[in-house]
Amino acid sequence: MLLEEFPWSFYSQKFIDYILSHKAAGKIERTSGDSEILATASGGRVEEGACISWYILAKKSSGILCEVKFQAYGETPLIGSAQAIAACSLGKTYMQAQRIGVDMVRAEVEDKKNKKGLPYEVISHVYFALDIFHVALSSFPEFLAQNSVLHTPLNSDRLQKEEHPHWNQLSMEEKEKILQDLVDVEVLPYIQLDGGGVKVKSVEKNIIIIQYEGACVTCSSSTGSTLMAIQEIFRRRIHPDIRVVPYNEKQLIF
Repeated sequence: MLLEEFPWSFYSQKFIDYILSHKAAGKIERTSGDSEILATASGGRVEEGACISWYILAKKSSGILCEVKFQAYGETPLIGSAQAIAACSLGKTYMQAQRIGVDMVRAEVEDKKNKKGLPYEVISHVYFALDIFHVALSSFPEFLAQNSVLHTPLNSDRLQKEEHPHWNQLSMEEKEKILQDLVDVEVLPYIQLDGGGVKVKSVEKNIIIIQYEGACVTCSSSTGSTLMAIQEIFRRRIHPDIRVVPYNEKQLIF
């Protein structure tokens, strides 16, 4: 339920869309079964003007959150914040979801071009929704953490082939920007959950040099599944002949 408006001119369009659509609003009716396990938590009070309940369904075998729902009563920023948290966590593993914080929620709704997102005045709503979300996560049994598996940023079922029509005519600077924007949207939300980062360092013909940061520097998947996922995203979104190489391996290809 929406109680009152905050000056929406400060919100990003994505946050406004989350408030209006609130696709994750609702309740998971089914209970834990042989293959899935349900966690719930509630906090706040209607009498105090804000309350929220979380319903999180996870796969027992992999720890992946396969359904995330919420029921909330309060001001519009609470609704938008809950929807953003649901969007950040759906499809992630239990261990990755535990690392979701305010910075990631803000990044989820940020509009870099227009420099809009979540104004300081509404951050308390994010903290409140996150606190109860993490209470729900904490109620999962310990074996779920042990079963959590690395989740690649590539989901071939949803990733459509959309090659850039003028790729070969673009300047190096234009190519780098397009690639980095794609990384920010398709890759970073996943690897940041594990304390990692990645940047497009340079473009040399169709060879893309990327530089890992944080936990990705020492992670074995940075030269395996994660690297292949990034390359496949670039090939589907940009050009089929693209090859992705980590910065510390650049000397091996020339």
